[in-house]
Amino acid sequence: MQTGQEGPAAVRNDRLIAVATEATTHNARQLRDLDAKLLKQIEAFFVDYNRIAGRRFKVVRRSGRKQALAVVASAAADPGPALSGADGAH
Repeated sequence: MQTGQEGPAAVRNDRLIAVATEATTHNARQLRDLDAKLLKQIEAFFVDYNRIAGRRFKVVRRSGRKQALAVVASAAADPGPALSGADGAH
């Protein structure tokens, strides 16, 4: 979750990690295939990046491929105002 400078309201701000099918540096098919240290470094990056921008970022959970696909499908179905045109068109 992420909270902004203007108030304490939490905003869902999913982060997805992908590994190329033909990756040469990581032999991973699932999140659990990645080294725990690498995952902690990735999470620390998002925490620090948001802290520098004046926001609080908290890792709530890690999920796998099925949940990531559901998040992408939901965003594609309803991209919300941030991805809509000025006239509200998608």
